[in-house]
Parts: sequence; structure tokens; C-alpha cells
Amino acid sequence: MPNDFFRFKQFEIKQDQCAMKVGTDGILLGAWIEPGTASKILDVGTGTGLISLMMAQKSKAKITAIEIDNSAAEQAMENIASSKWAGQIQVLNTSLQNFAFNWQEEKFDLIVTNPPFYNSHIKSQNKQRAIARHGHNLEPEILISLAAKLLNHGGRFAFIIPWSRSPEYRNQLKIFNFSIVNECIIYDKPDARPVRLLAESILGVQLQKKQDSIYMKNASGNTYSEAYKDLCRDYYLEF
Repeated sequence: MPNDFFRFKQFEIKQDQCAMKVGTDGILLGAWIEPGTASKILDVGTGTGLISLMMAQKSKAKITAIEIDNSAAEQAMENIASSKWAGQIQVLNTSLQNFAFNWQEEKFDLIVTNPPFYNSHIKSQNKQRAIARHGHNLEPEILISLAAKLLNHGGRFAFIIPWSRSPEYRNQLKIFNFSIVNECIIYDKPDARPVRLLAESILGVQLQKKQDSIYMKNASGNTYSEAYKDLCRDYYLEF
């Protein structure tokens, strides 16, 4: 059973009220994506607030974090309020659909998300966990179209998804005028099949794509790879 809290080098995450706990996917995305010069960031489906806090640790951007689940949103607020970046991050308890319809302020420079994606699996009997895990309310077409609506021209949309779903995401990105400019294929270990895709896309601009890959563990599967340690070193206590 996961712990009720997770300690990182510069912040702590409480997660007892969240259906989806701190996991490798969120840590990978938060560690991999660089905010750069982004001044306004949107974190879609913030959960515990993890990715927002990781973004705040390495940028001065104003961050808006949205979360559809009431309990998770409250816990994200608690985690952020107890951090050194409480004044930098705003948490809103809302869906992406409602947020996009009602947002009247300036558009964003960067949108990050670890989206729900288990829509081909049997849905959880726990309603809260089902909402967090399954994509029936936030399919790629909806997610990407709303990202396009909320981003500035040249704004970036970054996400992590299962490798098996990369074809449909790539297709929808093209439809809504995004191009992938940076991607990293994630493997559990050498000689294994890809498990995740980290992707950074840009709206309305064509740039040459960079591609990389990371093996999270060494060939034995018992120890973390140096590449994974280097990526997450600013966050994990043990690295």
C-alpha cells in the first residue's frame, strides 16, 4: 500500500485523499519538461499537485493547476500551501472543459499533463479512481483541441502517455496544428519494449524534432540506470 506522503528534496506530497498517488509517470514528465521562458503554465489534472510543484521548483512562471476531483484538488491546495511556492501556484477544482469555456485571462505558454489513459481497461469500481484513471471524459481529441484553444501561438503542450497510444495522439496533434519538437521514449530496461512516450509539441510552428530514449533500470532490472538518476536527481531524495 502506498504511503500517505512522499518526500522530495524540496517539498513533500501528502496523498491520502488522492485516488492516484505519486507515480513514476508524473515524476518523469515533471523532471523531463523544461519550462524555459514560459511565464504562464497550465497543469491539467494536477492530482496531488506534484507536477506543478516540480515546475515551480525550476521556474518563476505563474502556474494554474486544475483538478476535477474535489478531494484531490483540496489535497493539492494543501501540498502547495505548505511549500515554498504557495504564491506561485493556483489550484482550481474544475474540469478542463469547464476551465477552457470560462477562462478569460491571457493564454498559456506551456500546458503539461499526465492524462488519464486506461480507457481500454475494466473501469475501477472506485468512482474517484475511475475518474482519475480512465480517459472517457478526456480523450485525445478533446484534450488536444482544448490545449490548442488555451495556448498562445508557439505555445508548448507536453505530456506522457503509454507508448501504445502514441499513434492516436500523433494524429490528433497534426489535426490541431501541433508538431512534436521533442520526444523521449521510455523503456523499463534494455531489450524491453517501449512503455511510455514523453512528448513536447508546439502550436502553429514547425521545428526540427529531437528524439531521445531512457532506460529506467539497468539490464538486471534491479537497479536504476544512471540516465534515470540524472533526469530525476533534483527531486528524488535517494538520488
